[in-house]
Amino acid sequence: EGGAEAVISYRTHFQRFFDNNGLWHVDFWAKIKEGKPKLTIRFIMPGADALVNQPVELTDQWKKYQLTMKVEGVGEPKDAKAGDASPQFVFAAVDGQVLLDDIEAWLDGDKNPTVFRDEVVETLKLFRPGSIRYLQMGGDTLENTIMPPLKAYSHDSQVVAKGGPENRHLKNDYSLHETYQLSEYIGSEPWYCLPGTLSIDEIKAFMEYLGGSADTKYGKLRSDLGHPKPWTETLKRIHVEFGNEAWNNAVGYKCGGFNGQDFWKDLIDAAKASPHYKPNVIFHAGTQAANTGKTEQICGYVPNADRIAIAPYIAGLFDKSDAEAFDTTEKLFYWVFGWALHRSLEKESSMETTYQTTKKAGIEMSIYEINHHITMGDGPEEPRNRITTSLAGGVNVANTMLLMLKRHGVRTQNLFAFIQYAYKSKAGGNVRLWGTALNMRKGRERYRPTFLACAMANKILGGDLVETVHGGANPTFHAAGRFEDKKPHTYDGNCIWSYAFSDGKKRGLILVNLDLKTNLPVELKFQGKPKGTATCWTMAADNPAASNEFENEKPQVEVVESQVELQSGGKLTLPPCSMKALAWEVE
Repeated sequence: EGGAEAVISYRTHFQRFFDNNGLWHVDFWAKIKEGKPKLTIRFIMPGADALVNQPVELTDQWKKYQLTMKVEGVGEPKDAKAGDASPQFVFAAVDGQVLLDDIEAWLDGDKNPTVFRDEVVETLKLFRPGSIRYLQMGGDTLENTIMPPLKAYSHDSQVVAKGGPENRHLKNDYSLHETYQLSEYIGSEPWYCLPGTLSIDEIKAFMEYLGGSADTKYGKLRSDLGHPKPWTETLKRIHVEFGNEAWNNAVGYKCGGFNGQDFWKDLIDAAKASPHYKPNVIFHAGTQAANTGKTEQICGYVPNADRIAIAPYIAGLFDKSDAEAFDTTEKLFYWVFGWALHRSLEKESSMETTYQTTKKAGIEMSIYEINHHITMGDGPEEPRNRITTSLAGGVNVANTMLLMLKRHGVRTQNLFAFIQYAYKSKAGGNVRLWGTALNMRKGRERYRPTFLACAMANKILGGDLVETVHGGANPTFHAAGRFEDKKPHTYDGNCIWSYAFSDGKKRGLILVNLDLKTNLPVELKFQGKPKGTATCWTMAADNPAASNEFENEKPQVEVVESQVELQSGGKLTLPPCSMKALAWEVE
């Protein structure tokens, strides 16, 4: 009686991502456990008065409550940094004890059939990802992975985990089934990491879930969750990885997905022997990108894998000495360009040696994660963020991914990641990784140049990769600094890069200019007469360090669409530090 409130709170989303104002639905089950408690549901901004106070009359029997709460007055954040508080629902009880269960809250107005907000779906449609990867660490059960959050149990996935309600436990934010539904709706391929502790019986059940009819146990589970047709019939490809980064021996990664040399091999053998298996289920065996010996070992352990998955992040170590050496933006950007090209092209580099290792084993490579990774060393924060947020950084990531497709045949690549503002590194402060979509609200969209560049590439990718040949002048840039092996190098790299595609009568071309200062003219020669004009997308800016960060009143880097008359022998101009994509049809 008269005691302090007992509260439990649930965060919504940052106002900078989506508008929290509107009609909220709040469903939950509740009952009195002890005393004569009063329960109030509040919608608050931390540090401010509640915008809504909704009292709830309780009984001593379980009862389902279905409330609506009109929220008004959530203002725009004073700034849009990652630390900004997000609105919260707070369940507050006083004068007794209350039991709560199955709490759901959603904002009215979404039209798409998935559990994801319309803004998320529309942004993904804009990006057009070939695959969507959901990272799951460590152990869990298959059924818990499939089930939506309200039907799944909290769990722990590490060998050092402690039981008990006072310890933090895990729940997947989105289930495997929900991710498959999203992928199907937007025309993408799901890549949901299965539990690292999967058993043979569970992989057989998983195949039944993917391809079994509704009269099988796990086919019925899929059907009961809203998808009667087998996933193997409705999805172009289904990517399967066991755990995440199982090669990593750090404590947090144990149970990550590797338990002896036959573990993955036996799982894949059992899956492919299933009557529900189809070749569009692609099994990936993960390895460390810069560890050729580990890759050779994994190829020997898992000869039945369809792909060997790596994460060839760009750059990493950045010390004070590097910051002093890169005392101009030009030196900094040419260094990171050179770092990426050297790693992809040099004979003894990790990409080339990994490629040769997997080629010898007869297994295709894939990329489970890629972006910049400039998070190590004692160098200052600002130059790191100049790379990760800039036009130059976006062009660098996209060009690196395209080059790995062209040189190493890597068809499935996952950019890491969709949303995150900054990563707190040990020495470099808040490095603005890994997220690429800063704001998805209609009329307030902000995307980092890395998002824009990769979205441009996704407009063109399709069909067959076509060889391109460069002739005439071949301008280069000069890079100097420590590269992948942490030793000093100099490197002269080509400024112009090209990637061409043919799909029936459709044609596509992507051109990249890594020269930071100079407009470069190009003459195009190709077969086939264009039918009408070509659609051209150009990403450029006045400054290679231009960004779309919230400090800028409006985005500085945009993609401009235009129509161009295109013919063989015609000329184009590539602006400094730019990316241009063209799509057309031939007669």
